[in-house]
Amino acid sequence: MRICLADDEPLARERMRKMLSLADGIEICGEAQNGEDMIALIREHEPDLVFIDIEMPKLDGFDVVEALAQTDFRTDPPLFIFATAFPGMAAQAFDTGAIDFLTKPIRPARLELALSRARQLLMSREAMTRLETLQSHLDELRETRSRSGLNTPSIWVSSSGQSIRVEPSQIEYVSAEAEYIRLHIGERSLLHRQSISAFEDEMADQGFVRVHRSFIVPARDCVQTSRTSWGGLQVHLRNGAVIPVGRKFKDKLSAILG
Repeated sequence: MRICLADDEPLARERMRKMLSLADGIEICGEAQNGEDMIALIREHEPDLVFIDIEMPKLDGFDVVEALAQTDFRTDPPLFIFATAFPGMAAQAFDTGAIDFLTKPIRPARLELALSRARQLLMSREAMTRLETLQSHLDELRETRSRSGLNTPSIWVSSSGQSIRVEPSQIEYVSAEAEYIRLHIGERSLLHRQSISAFEDEMADQGFVRVHRSFIVPARDCVQTSRTSWGGLQVHLRNGAVIPVGRKFKDKLSAILG
């Protein structure tokens, strides 16, 4: 299966490339960091499958699909899988021509499921119908994207000479390190020059709650609480992390968990 990747974040492309290298029968025939380059790549290579980030410079993922719907492909058009930092959009995946929506950070098991769907659809050659259906849903998708919080402030983190954009929905929890905070995102973490109190004030409207003087967590990912062997309270997150809860923050956590 021949695949093209599009994401404006080099680290995101690198992580996807590594995960795809573990799958059988995959050939990456091109990568792009913006929508214009992606259109040129797809027209040149005519891949079987396209992984494309919704938010990119110049042309976004929806614009790419719209442009390609006018293309006269020599064979069958590619299948599309959108990547997004906004989980609320994933529910609409199967109402559009895209075969799947992957929420960042993408998990290997979730990627394998998407690849399995792509293989099945390639065998049945439904790509042209799905591309036409996807084009007809673009206005609806753009409206959904707007409602899903794309006005949410992104966080730009400097790392190894690069500026990395982090969406609040990607952050699994935040820990304090002196005058810095560490943003924990999937299998990696990024050190960001900001106090934990400043982050708490800035992101209060984005569903983050402080549970300890050194920890902030997203309310959406709090699953349950438990006691340590010495009686201290801790909260369990959806990703498996266990975070200590300070005594002065117990009431906030209780309000979240009901």
